[in-house]
Amino acid sequence: MNGLGIILAAGRGERLGGVAKALLDAGGRSFLAAVVAGVRAAGLRPVVVTGGPFASEVAAAARALEATVVVNPDIDRGMASSIAAGLTVSAADDAGALLWPVDHPLVRPDTVATILEQATAADIVVPTLEGRGGHPVWFGRLHFAALADPGLGARGGARALLAENPRVIRVNCSDRGVRYDIDTPPDYAKMRLP
Repeated sequence: MNGLGIILAAGRGERLGGVAKALLDAGGRSFLAAVVAGVRAAGLRPVVVTGGPFASEVAAAARALEATVVVNPDIDRGMASSIAAGLTVSAADDAGALLWPVDHPLVRPDTVATILEQATAADIVVPTLEGRGGHPVWFGRLHFAALADPGLGARGGARALLAENPRVIRVNCSDRGVRYDIDTPPDYAKMRLP
């Protein structure tokens, strides 16, 4: 399937003490390296990394991993602005994009494969664990205009599209990584590596 992987790495990491989450260690490799590997294993190209407050450090790490770097010029608008920035490199034949926050580095490759088995240009595919949605999420190409809408952040971001859209496929999985969002020092301290 043609599609791109957008790794959302433009956060300030404030709840973790103001660090670049992308550069934190996830068992011998950085969060960014773990997520890039997951996107590549899924066969998506290009791998796009959005950077913000730590743009130079994250960009250097991303380039070392041979990923495309896009700097989010408006991080104060939130994650929706990073998604819009990442979509600027999409090609006309991309069926969609897998949106993957860098603070979810423990998602298993088989989970990503299951998400992509359901992926089409029209659908949104969300992995779910115990009835709750997680990451990464596939957005088919038909949703790109809505994702790039400058007002999306004010409406609740990509979650608003999930609530508004009848074409959401929820894929049940047993992968705790889809829900394991590493935002705080206790989250990081309790991180259980596969």
